[in-house]
Order: sequence, then structure tokens, then C-alpha cells
Amino acid sequence: MFLFINSCRNNEITITIFSKDGKIKKTVKSDIAHKKSLALNEIEKLLRSQKVDIKKIEGIVCSRGPGNFSSVRAGVSIANAFAWFLHIPIAEVFDTDVPSDKKDMENFLQNSIAQGKVGRIIEPWYGKEPNITMKVPGIPPYRRAGGRQVMD
Repeated sequence: MFLFINSCRNNEITITIFSKDGKIKKTVKSDIAHKKSLALNEIEKLLRSQKVDIKKIEGIVCSRGPGNFSSVRAGVSIANAFAWFLHIPIAEVFDTDVPSDKKDMENFLQNSIAQGKVGRIIEPWYGKEPNITMKVPGIPPYRRAGGRQVMD
């Protein structure tokens, strides 16, 4: 069995269990992508409901972006941790390439897992510059330097 993790869409995480030939066994969607521990619970519940032991996972396909910083980072870090811990291949895809049709999805997953490599680390791709601070018009950016304010 293989896992597909996609956390790039609007704070939603999609987790799919599929076989080597790409046949989808079960897919779950949840709106908890930014909360890693809850996403892990969803993976555990999915595996349990399908009676799949975590040690039976043979590989992971993970969407690396573009998307929301926290959501993409959570999905990619979960996939990387599983791949490293289980010593299994991991393959990266872009969310924009993920098909919505089930038959196309099965072909996509089968082709994607063939690209997986053991020891690979996937890096998230956000698709835009980070937006972590508010820009205030008319006020120049300052930074503290040696007790005095210095303009950048």
C-alpha cells in the first residue's frame, strides 16, 4: 500500500491509500491541514479503518505546493517524516498536476510512485513570496542595531 498526501488546497488535507497499480482503496478529506497533530490522527484513523499497518506502507506521494505556507509545510513535513522513519521511497508532485477524475488520478498515482526514491527529502514550494508582516503605507521599515534605530 502507498499513501498520497495533499495539503495544498485551502487548509484541507487529502489522504489517499492506494495500491502499486494506482487503484485507490480509500480517500479522506479534512479541513485540518494546518494542524499537524490532527492530520496525523486522520492518517492513523484511515490506516486503522482499512486494516493497514503503518509498516505495510511501501511509498509516499506528496504534493509539495503551491499553497498556504502552514498547510503545505505540514503535509510535506509529515510525508518526509514517514518516508525517513519507514525507509520508503517518496515522490513529489505539484498540486496543479493532480487530476480530479478518479481514473486519471489512479494513472497519476501509479506514474508518480515510480518516480519515488528512498532518502529523498521533499522541499515545499509555496508559489509566491511569504506574506508574514503587514506593510503600513508611508512608514519606512526599521531595524534595531546596537541600541539605535537604523533605516534599511
